Amino acid sequence: MKNKRIIDTLILIFIFLLLVAFPLDRFISDPLLLKGLEIILRVIGIIVVSTVLSQSKTILNNKDNITIKPILVLAPTFIICFTNLIYLAVEHIDFNIAVNKTFFLDVLFHLTTAILEELIFRKVLFDNIEIKHPLKKIVLLSLIFSGCHLINFLSTLDPSHLLEVAYTFGTGIVMGFLYYYSHSIGITILFHFLYNLMNSVIFGFANISSFTYVYYIVCAIITVIVTINILLFYKNKASKKPC
Repeated sequence: MKNKRIIDTLILIFIFLLLVAFPLDRFISDPLLLKGLEIILRVIGIIVVSTVLSQSKTILNNKDNITIKPILVLAPTFIICFTNLIYLAVEHIDFNIAVNKTFFLDVLFHLTTAILEELIFRKVLFDNIEIKHPLKKIVLLSLIFSGCHLINFLSTLDPSHLLEVAYTFGTGIVMGFLYYYSHSIGITILFHFLYNLMNSVIFGFANISSFTYVYYIVCAIITVIVTINILLFYKNKASKKPC
């Protein structure tokens, strides 16, 4: 049974990697059509993973049992989602959101991406990897989560995607804590979607040619705030466990 669960889990990961890494841009030049097909692939992935979760006798599918208190305590972690917008506010940089077909497709793209990735990395992997220590499990899955984003670098050889690998490890840690302590996949989907939407789509409307040192200061401050929040929460939880 255990080996069957591992095989089924690996199959789902393979399906995920195939769907998100397929180089559609090499065959399609129209940006709207390309984005539409990428969304369709992610919807297919969501349907496949959801179907397997509901019907599989080997892969665990724990039902959401939402715990409100940890969600409220860990709420400050959501400030990460607005890092770039905070930078814009500090630097008084204007931006105008163009609500058009591309905007709606981008929103839908990031929503379907968040749902698919959270189903895979939190609902499937987190629930089925047999590691009792929560911190070790969170760190391991964050490494896997960030490692899968190497696909973007390998497919484009763009060095900027290496930075993506680094920050997805950090966000993976945050989402791991959110999922473990809130017992809700919906919370991590919301975090994931907001992070991508605000730091990619909305931030993309700002007229920025280069970042100033202020950007890195803002990122550092927010990172420290979130890290302290998570460590204090984890320490508090650990101290309350019976000996």
